[in-house]
Amino acid sequence: MKGAIVKNTEGYKILNINFQDADLIGETFGTGDDKCNVAETIEQAQKLYMNWVTDYCYPHPKVGKIRVDYVDEPIDGINITWKDGDNQSGYFAGINQHHHDNIFLTYPLKYMTAKQLLTHELGHWFFNRLVEKLIHADRRICREDINSYETNFSEKVAHYCEIKIAGKRKKYTSHDEKLIENIENIQKEGVSVLKTIKKECMQQWEKQKEREDD
Repeated sequence: MKGAIVKNTEGYKILNINFQDADLIGETFGTGDDKCNVAETIEQAQKLYMNWVTDYCYPHPKVGKIRVDYVDEPIDGINITWKDGDNQSGYFAGINQHHHDNIFLTYPLKYMTAKQLLTHELGHWFFNRLVEKLIHADRRICREDINSYETNFSEKVAHYCEIKIAGKRKKYTSHDEKLIENIENIQKEGVSVLKTIKKECMQQWEKQKEREDD
């Protein structure tokens, strides 16, 4: 274990860690029967996107960009300091860095498998790259400028990627259940989930730009 687990005022176990202190993910993620091949999982996630959203040449996460801390017990949240000194906190087991392409994971996990967490974070990662390309992200513009980006659009595609490749978890929050219900409704319409969410995300971005121009 590279970080330190502390209980916050609400009694939740929070991992405090510096990203550069964590281990590189290696060839596999997880332990024992709950273990997945990292390269194969990345290929599966990339292929899922390439099959349905074809207007972008999807890269792979670079070596050193995915790091992991094998903690003593499952945690409730993360307080992480990234390599550039940026801090990020929240109630999750894995995280993509804002404005960058770093991924941090923890293990063991509550209510989910190693492959479910990895595919979830890869779902975020590939969608983030696509959206940043489409909105011409730079120092002034980033994906988080899109209203509800993290809590709706990116979270939805992350769940879709996770479920398609690794299956459903044992337990979800009420917010996640609503997102998954929306995914299932899109599937019932017989259209591409990724294309639909990408379209909705870009429509939101265009609406925001129109209001700014008025």
